[in-house]
Amino acid sequence: MDASYCNNNTTASTLFVGDLSIFVTEKDLIHAFSCYGDIDEIKIMRCNETKKNLSYGFVKFISADAALKAQEELNGSILQGRPMRIGWGMRKPFLQQQSSSTAVRSSIHINYQTNQVIHIVLWN
Repeated sequence: MDASYCNNNTTASTLFVGDLSIFVTEKDLIHAFSCYGDIDEIKIMRCNETKKNLSYGFVKFISADAALKAQEELNGSILQGRPMRIGWGMRKPFLQQQSSSTAVRSSIHINYQTNQVIHIVLWN
């Protein structure tokens, strides 16, 4: 991804951070990412029922340039014993419209000989 994408995309300042240790906290992410620029928001995704860390989250920078630099330099770096997988956060409008109490399930059928998706089914 180049800087022109970051400057023209509204979600370009948000990073997806995956493969986190279940012990990582928001403070740990602030400590790891804040040296790259001002952070607007940090969110670790948690189970609604148990509140356990789901091993991924999002870091939203104020500046897209800061997000780009953090992504380039921190992707694969170790945090609490695990390498972080850092990519660009993307909004999923369909899932965002669903109520937080509604589970959305999906089924994807793939022909493994051709690696083609046969059909996708979404239901609540």
